[in-house]
Amino acid sequence: MLSPTTARDNRLLSVLATAALLFLLLTAGLRMQSAWGDASLPPGVNVTSGCEEESFFAIWRLVHKQPVYSDPAQPPYAAAYFNWLFYRSYGAVVTPAVESRGAVALVRYGRLFTLVGALCGASALGVLAWRLIPSSKPAVRAGGLAVAAFTFLGPLAGWWIVTVRPDLWATTLASCGLVLLLVLWRHAPVKAAAVAAVCFYAAWSFKQNFVQSFGISLIFLLFHRRWKSAAILLALSTLGWCATMFALGPDYRSALLSTVAASSYKLMFGWENLGDAFVRILPLIAAAGCLPFLRPPDNEPPIVRDTLRLGVIGLPLALSLSFAASCKFGASINYYFTPMFFVALLALVSLSRATSLYPAGMALIGMLALCVYLLAARSLHLRPDTVAITRQRWALWQNAPSPRYSDDQRFNLPWLNPSAPVYFTAFHYANWRAQEKTFAHDGIGGLIRRHHFAAMLLPDFIRDTYDGSSLDGYERGPSAAGVALWLQRLPEFHP
Repeated sequence: MLSPTTARDNRLLSVLATAALLFLLLTAGLRMQSAWGDASLPPGVNVTSGCEEESFFAIWRLVHKQPVYSDPAQPPYAAAYFNWLFYRSYGAVVTPAVESRGAVALVRYGRLFTLVGALCGASALGVLAWRLIPSSKPAVRAGGLAVAAFTFLGPLAGWWIVTVRPDLWATTLASCGLVLLLVLWRHAPVKAAAVAAVCFYAAWSFKQNFVQSFGISLIFLLFHRRWKSAAILLALSTLGWCATMFALGPDYRSALLSTVAASSYKLMFGWENLGDAFVRILPLIAAAGCLPFLRPPDNEPPIVRDTLRLGVIGLPLALSLSFAASCKFGASINYYFTPMFFVALLALVSLSRATSLYPAGMALIGMLALCVYLLAARSLHLRPDTVAITRQRWALWQNAPSPRYSDDQRFNLPWLNPSAPVYFTAFHYANWRAQEKTFAHDGIGGLIRRHHFAAMLLPDFIRDTYDGSSLDGYERGPSAAGVALWLQRLPEFHP
């Protein structure tokens, strides 16, 4: 076994760590370059995550001083699923630029703000890595920084680092709470509980299912019999949640509950997402898997043991909860961001205990291999076939008369329809219709029966009915890229 204290091993680890860091920053930069936008297409139609257009629409409404949380049974039939701080923070970031540069600024600066969140998360975990790995192992420390970067910029984070959604900032804030708890709880337990509670509340305020880190931290404090700290963490968190629920009103409460009520669950979705996430964090799993074979040194700092204990408590709980949540229709690998963080904690403990080259070297080589694969597979740019489909659909739609409605919600964005009312159906609209939820004007189908729309962009397989209404009075026009343009045959309808 080679000792990482030798000059040769230190040089090798330093080269691997530097290369991994550079590759991770390169992949993040290439994703951001691709997400910055295609000048041949209007802003917001090339999305970087599923249903990103819903976030665009909600933030656009906030920028224009319209309610974000509104009744989805009323036009425009839209819904806002995420928590208040997501919309408020992104709105604050993009509003000045939108006022001067228009909607393109909402898309670009919103995505850039998400990347800033990923970099903040990597920095917070990097600070912890620096404290865990002794200064006598400078090359391994560099490997720890690469682990931190891989956690927030690597293949699992993927396109989520440049999309307008709350997941990355929520993960970062929850991670900051865990890091601060580990650093502070032994010598300032009350302060640790208070600052962790603030971070966990902020994470929840971005996305309401981010409560795993709070619960795991509570168990960690109870395990160590820090009753006062646990009580403070629980009391502050409960107070924050209850005050928010009360202050933001019934529309807000209804919006948070509607996603759970409308969602469908299948075990198959959970297994698919778990397998996809597993492959993307294999280097972290490999490093963490070395822990049973590594003996702790006699003078190991308490923070290393605390990190190990937090990881051992947190990983199975986070993994179980994430698997259950990822069985939801529409869920993706983003549900595994929290378990990934706990795997990263165990990987860092493994690096801190390493007496050979292998744990750190194995993880770094794995990171490099995945980064090189991403570059070789050209998966760091929006897929050309997807962009081509969007371009063909936009060519059909851009000059269609108003008022109009597109089944592809990206083309309902308000800046693409400036002279007509916008109809932007929620992700769960079809489920609500199936559940016979009552909609004003009987929803899109009712408006079709009234011949309200002058044009519609519908799936190519649609022939005579849509949303429960006959397409009599509309004529099917040209089709491309899986959709067809329908134009009203009757004179313009004025209700």
